Amino acid sequence: MDEIIVDKLTKKYGDFKAVSNISFKIQKGEIFGLIGPNGAGKSTTMRSIMNYIFPTNGKITIAGLDSVKDYLKIRNLIGYLPGEFTTYDNMTGLQYLNHILHLRNQSHKINYAKLLSKKFDLDLNKKAKNLSKGNKQKIGIIQAFCHDPEILIIDEPTSGLDPLKQQEFQNIVKEYNSEGCSILLSSHILHEIEELCERVGIIKDGNIIASEQILDLKNK
Repeated sequence: MDEIIVDKLTKKYGDFKAVSNISFKIQKGEIFGLIGPNGAGKSTTMRSIMNYIFPTNGKITIAGLDSVKDYLKIRNLIGYLPGEFTTYDNMTGLQYLNHILHLRNQSHKINYAKLLSKKFDLDLNKKAKNLSKGNKQKIGIIQAFCHDPEILIIDEPTSGLDPLKQQEFQNIVKEYNSEGCSILLSSHILHEIEELCERVGIIKDGNIIASEQILDLKNK
């Protein structure tokens, strides 16, 4: 069963095509990697799936729901980490996570958010403006995971993390996937893609130029 279907997605800004007629499917319970250089269209694709930007052409279906018509239902299913995650400077990590969970009507899951923060050695009592890039990124990862989503869409998740915390992130992804979570992962770190993904789509200049099993890609 396909969890995410991207069908002939095109996104134009004036005469510029950020992505052009791209199609791929992610099966339920699969980790699918999207790789390519900066500006290739990875983040545009993810934002289109989340309906933060509207497709110029094409259609996206998530868990049988239309990405445009049913976007509110879809956002309840998804944990999303954008490529450029930002938080509120004057909020502590704990205040921010409480805020996000409250918006999702999931305030009771704050203890799980605290557990994740311990795994990442994150002090939730510090204001965001006093945190390093890596620690802000940890907040971004935790807010994507802490409401126990059915689907994860995570864009450059380990940017700014040290190797030990990158490994901790991979462990959490594997744990979620073992419980049936479907995951779309964009990363520049090829080892991360190799370690986590079953299939990959290679995107360049707004086009999917290959989509295949990770083992086949490694053999090539």
